[in-house]
Amino acid sequence: MSQRIAALVVFTCLSSSVLQAQQYFRQPWDQYSNAHESRVESCANPIPTDLIDLDDFRFQQSGTLDGIIFWGKVLDSAQIESAHGYYVAIYDDNGACGPGALLHSECITPASQFAFMDCTGDSVYRFVSPLTGGFQVTGGENYWLQVSEIDDESANVGVDDFLWSNRLPLRMCPAAQMDSSGNLFQPLFDICSWQQVDFSFILRAS
Repeated sequence: MSQRIAALVVFTCLSSSVLQAQQYFRQPWDQYSNAHESRVESCANPIPTDLIDLDDFRFQQSGTLDGIIFWGKVLDSAQIESAHGYYVAIYDDNGACGPGALLHSECITPASQFAFMDCTGDSVYRFVSPLTGGFQVTGGENYWLQVSEIDDESANVGVDDFLWSNRLPLRMCPAAQMDSSGNLFQPLFDICSWQQVDFSFILRAS
Protein backbone atom coordinates (compact mmCIF):
# COMPACT_ATOMS: atom_id res chain seq x y z
CA MET A 1 0.00 0.00 0.00
CA SER A 2 1.47 3.38 -0.95
CA GLN A 3 2.18 5.99 1.73
CA ARG A 4 -0.48 8.32 0.24
CA ILE A 5 -3.17 5.60 0.27
CA ALA A 6 -2.17 4.48 3.75
CA ALA A 7 -2.48 8.05 5.04
CA LEU A 8 -5.94 8.34 3.45
CA VAL A 9 -7.05 5.10 5.12
CA VAL A 10 -5.78 6.31 8.51
CA PHE A 11 -7.50 9.67 8.07
CA THR A 12 -10.79 8.05 7.08
CA CYS A 13 -10.73 5.66 10.03
CA LEU A 14 -9.84 8.37 12.54
CA SER A 15 -12.42 10.80 11.15
CA SER A 16 -15.10 8.14 11.34
CA SER A 17 -14.24 7.11 14.89
CA VAL A 18 -14.00 10.66 16.23
CA LEU A 19 -17.00 12.09 14.41
CA GLN A 20 -19.40 9.15 14.65
CA ALA A 21 -18.72 8.21 18.27
CA GLN A 22 -20.44 10.04 21.11
CA GLN A 23 -19.24 13.64 21.22
CA TYR A 24 -18.42 14.93 24.66
CA PHE A 25 -17.16 18.32 23.46
CA ARG A 26 -17.76 19.72 19.99
CA GLN A 27 -16.68 23.15 18.77
CA PRO A 28 -16.21 22.84 14.99
CA TRP A 29 -14.98 25.55 12.65
CA ASP A 30 -17.73 27.85 11.33
CA GLN A 31 -16.39 27.87 7.73
CA TYR A 32 -15.76 31.62 7.88
CA SER A 33 -13.56 32.87 10.72
CA ASN A 34 -9.85 33.61 10.43
CA ALA A 35 -7.09 32.21 12.67
CA HIS A 36 -4.33 32.97 15.20
CA GLU A 37 -0.71 31.86 15.38
CA SER A 38 0.32 29.15 17.84
CA ARG A 39 3.87 27.78 17.80
CA VAL A 40 6.28 26.12 20.26
CA GLU A 41 10.02 25.51 19.88
CA SER A 42 9.97 21.70 20.02
CA CYS A 43 8.18 18.71 21.48
CA ALA A 44 10.85 18.31 24.15
CA ASN A 45 10.99 22.05 24.88
CA PRO A 46 7.48 23.42 24.19
CA ILE A 47 8.23 27.08 24.95
CA PRO A 48 6.22 29.56 22.87
CA THR A 49 8.30 30.97 20.03
CA ASP A 50 6.02 34.00 20.19
CA LEU A 51 2.44 33.13 21.17
CA ILE A 52 0.40 29.99 21.86
CA ASP A 53 -3.37 29.59 21.62
CA LEU A 54 -5.64 28.25 24.36
CA ASP A 55 -9.37 27.61 24.67
CA ASP A 56 -11.51 26.08 27.39
CA PHE A 57 -13.72 23.01 27.31
CA ARG A 58 -15.83 20.95 29.68
CA PHE A 59 -17.09 17.38 29.49
CA GLN A 60 -20.44 16.37 30.90
CA GLN A 61 -19.08 12.93 31.82
CA SER A 62 -15.72 11.68 33.03
CA GLY A 63 -13.54 9.70 30.65
CA THR A 64 -10.18 9.30 28.93
CA LEU A 65 -9.28 11.65 26.09
CA ASP A 66 -8.63 9.55 23.00
CA GLY A 67 -9.26 11.70 19.91
CA ILE A 68 -8.96 15.23 18.58
CA ILE A 69 -9.99 17.12 15.46
CA PHE A 70 -8.88 20.71 14.97
CA TRP A 71 -9.03 23.19 12.10
CA GLY A 72 -6.26 25.48 10.96
CA LYS A 73 -4.92 27.67 8.20
CA VAL A 74 -1.74 26.43 6.50
CA LEU A 75 0.62 29.14 5.24
CA ASP A 76 2.84 26.79 3.23
CA SER A 77 1.44 23.76 1.39
CA ALA A 78 4.55 21.81 2.42
CA GLN A 79 3.09 21.76 5.93
CA ILE A 80 0.36 19.36 4.79
CA GLU A 81 2.14 17.60 1.92
CA SER A 82 4.09 15.54 4.45
CA ALA A 83 3.56 14.75 8.12
CA HIS A 84 4.48 17.45 10.63
CA GLY A 85 4.17 17.52 14.41
CA TYR A 86 1.79 19.42 16.69
CA TYR A 87 1.87 19.91 20.43
CA VAL A 88 -1.32 19.31 22.42
CA ALA A 89 -1.55 20.29 26.08
CA ILE A 90 -4.27 20.32 28.74
CA TYR A 91 -4.36 22.81 31.62
CA ASP A 92 -6.68 23.20 34.56
CA ASP A 93 -8.82 26.31 34.95
CA ASN A 94 -7.49 29.09 37.20
CA GLY A 95 -10.95 29.92 38.50
CA ALA A 96 -11.01 33.24 36.65
CA CYS A 97 -11.74 32.06 33.10
CA GLY A 98 -8.11 31.41 32.25
CA PRO A 99 -5.61 28.53 32.02
CA GLY A 100 -3.91 27.34 35.21
CA ALA A 101 -1.39 24.55 35.79
CA LEU A 102 -0.25 22.22 33.02
CA LEU A 103 -1.85 18.79 33.55
CA HIS A 104 -0.90 16.82 30.45
CA SER A 105 0.86 17.14 27.09
CA GLU A 106 1.62 14.99 24.09
CA CYS A 107 2.95 15.44 20.59
CA ILE A 108 0.93 14.20 17.63
CA THR A 109 1.31 13.85 13.88
CA PRO A 110 -2.23 14.30 12.54
CA ALA A 111 -3.68 13.42 9.17
CA SER A 112 -5.11 16.44 7.32
CA GLN A 113 -7.72 17.20 4.70
CA PHE A 114 -8.87 20.40 3.00
CA ALA A 115 -11.99 21.80 4.71
CA PHE A 116 -13.00 25.12 3.11
CA MET A 117 -11.85 28.70 2.46
CA ASP A 118 -11.94 31.21 5.31
CA CYS A 119 -13.13 34.84 5.23
CA THR A 120 -9.84 35.99 3.65
CA GLY A 121 -9.91 33.35 0.92
CA ASP A 122 -7.18 31.20 2.48
CA SER A 123 -7.41 27.40 2.65
CA VAL A 124 -8.33 25.82 5.97
CA TYR A 125 -7.57 22.19 6.76
CA ARG A 126 -9.07 19.72 9.20
CA PHE A 127 -6.52 17.79 11.27
CA VAL A 128 -7.37 14.46 12.89
CA SER A 129 -5.37 12.41 15.38
CA PRO A 130 -5.81 9.91 18.19
CA LEU A 131 -4.72 11.00 21.67
CA THR A 132 -2.79 8.24 23.36
CA GLY A 133 -1.56 9.83 26.59
CA GLY A 134 -4.45 8.47 28.67
CA PHE A 135 -5.42 11.79 30.22
CA GLN A 136 -8.49 11.45 32.46
CA VAL A 137 -11.03 14.27 32.44
CA THR A 138 -13.58 14.76 35.20
CA GLY A 139 -17.13 15.54 34.16
CA GLY A 140 -18.25 19.07 34.99
CA GLU A 141 -14.74 20.51 35.40
CA ASN A 142 -13.31 23.21 33.13
CA TYR A 143 -10.05 22.55 31.30
CA TRP A 144 -8.00 24.47 28.75
CA LEU A 145 -6.65 23.06 25.49
CA GLN A 146 -3.52 24.19 23.66
CA VAL A 147 -2.81 23.21 20.05
CA SER A 148 0.48 24.48 18.59
CA GLU A 149 2.69 23.89 15.59
CA ILE A 150 6.04 22.34 16.60
CA ASP A 151 8.57 24.68 15.05
CA ASP A 152 11.55 22.35 14.69
CA GLU A 153 9.33 19.78 12.92
CA SER A 154 7.56 22.28 10.66
CA ALA A 155 7.99 22.95 6.97
CA ASN A 156 9.80 26.25 7.64
CA VAL A 157 11.62 26.57 10.94
CA GLY A 158 11.46 30.02 12.47
CA VAL A 159 8.20 31.18 10.88
CA ASP A 160 4.52 30.34 11.25
CA ASP A 161 3.31 27.54 8.97
CA PHE A 162 0.05 26.97 10.85
CA LEU A 163 -2.63 29.17 12.42
CA TRP A 164 -5.38 27.69 14.60
CA SER A 165 -8.81 28.59 13.19
CA ASN A 166 -11.13 30.85 15.16
CA ARG A 167 -14.83 30.09 15.48
CA LEU A 168 -18.09 31.82 16.34
CA PRO A 169 -20.27 32.14 18.32
CA LEU A 170 -18.35 32.48 21.58
CA ARG A 171 -18.89 29.59 23.97
CA MET A 172 -17.90 29.54 27.65
CA CYS A 173 -14.74 31.62 28.30
CA PRO A 174 -13.17 33.60 25.44
CA ALA A 175 -10.07 32.08 23.87
CA ALA A 176 -6.63 33.38 24.87
CA GLN A 177 -3.01 33.61 23.80
CA MET A 178 0.06 33.34 26.02
CA ASP A 179 3.67 34.39 25.46
CA SER A 180 6.87 32.77 26.73
CA SER A 181 6.78 34.90 29.89
CA GLY A 182 3.32 33.63 30.82
CA ASN A 183 1.51 36.85 29.94
CA LEU A 184 -2.09 36.12 28.95
CA PHE A 185 -3.88 38.03 26.19
CA GLN A 186 -7.65 37.72 26.35
CA PRO A 187 -10.13 38.07 24.71
CA LEU A 188 -9.11 37.54 21.09
CA PHE A 189 -10.88 39.02 18.08
CA ASP A 190 -11.40 37.77 14.55
CA ILE A 191 -10.06 40.17 11.90
CA CYS A 192 -13.10 39.62 9.65
CA SER A 193 -15.99 39.90 12.12
CA TRP A 194 -14.19 41.79 14.91
CA GLN A 195 -16.05 39.64 17.40
CA GLN A 196 -14.59 37.76 20.37
CA VAL A 197 -13.75 34.21 19.31
CA ASP A 198 -13.03 30.68 20.43
CA PHE A 199 -10.86 28.13 18.61
CA SER A 200 -12.08 25.25 16.45
CA PHE A 201 -11.81 21.69 17.73
CA ILE A 202 -13.60 18.50 18.70
CA LEU A 203 -12.43 16.34 21.60
CA ARG A 204 -13.53 12.82 22.39
CA ALA A 205 -13.31 10.89 25.62
CA SER A 206 -14.30 7.29 26.23
